[in-house]
Amino acid sequence: MPSRGIAISAYSAPFSKGAKIYGANIQSGVVTSAHIADGTVVAAEVADGAITSAKLGAGAVTSAKVANNGIVKAKIRSAVITGTITSSGITYAKAHGLGAIPNVVIVSVRDTLAKISAGTNVGESSASARTSTNIYLVGRPHGAKYTAYCIV
Repeated sequence: MPSRGIAISAYSAPFSKGAKIYGANIQSGVVTSAHIADGTVVAAEVADGAITSAKLGAGAVTSAKVANNGIVKAKIRSAVITGTITSSGITYAKAHGLGAIPNVVIVSVRDTLAKISAGTNVGESSASARTSTNIYLVGRPHGAKYTAYCIV
């Protein structure tokens, strides 16, 4: 784990003599964002899985706090699947390649306006049927084209 060196703390008496501080030495709630200067903690110093939604307070992450280009497609585990329904009413397993169950699946008909107006539809057969390998789509009529967006 990278270390920024010796820390002196007015918040934690055992460390007032300049000992190194690691997560296991810090009591819960002793260090808050108000104690950390902007730019002193960089992403490379935060362990994978150290920050989870359960650890973030309600409203802690807002659009005003996210830097420009802070969230980009390369950082989001997602997949785009395109295809054609070959038989109406049949459920098709479509591999997404994400290795985890998608939290969000958006399915869109990708066809001409005439076909869409005539009642072409494609969707998930059941959201609860998603797996770490496949999503399950159903649609009509034969030849309906679709695009599915999956996000973990």
